[in-house]
Amino acid sequence: MRTGHSNTRPATGRSSPEINQKGFDLRIGLDIARLSLTHRVEAIVVAGGSDFVPAFKFARREGIQVYPDSLGRGTKRGLRVHADGVIEAPLSIPPDGDFEDDIPF
Repeated sequence: MRTGHSNTRPATGRSSPEINQKGFDLRIGLDIARLSLTHRVEAIVVAGGSDFVPAFKFARREGIQVYPDSLGRGTKRGLRVHADGVIEAPLSIPPDGDFEDDIPF
C-alpha cells in the first residue's frame, strides 16, 4: 500500500474539508516499475484510472500481471486493454467508518 502526503484545509462554514493530493499517481507508477524490474511480485492490483496505462504497459513487458480494481465504479476501456483482467470488487465502508481496524498489518 502506497502512503503519501496530502494537504488538507479544514472545513469552513458549511463546506467540506479540501484535500489536495499531489504526486500519488506518479509515485504509484514508479512503484509498479520498480517492483516489475526487480521481479519481486508476480501480479499488481491497483485501484485507479487511465493514469496508470504507461506503468501497466511497462509491468506487462516485464512479465508481471496487472489488474485494475474498479472499486465498483467501472473501468475505462483504455485501462482494460493494458490489463490482464479487471477486479470488480465493490468499495464498502465499515459501519463505524473506521478503516484502521480493517488493515491486516
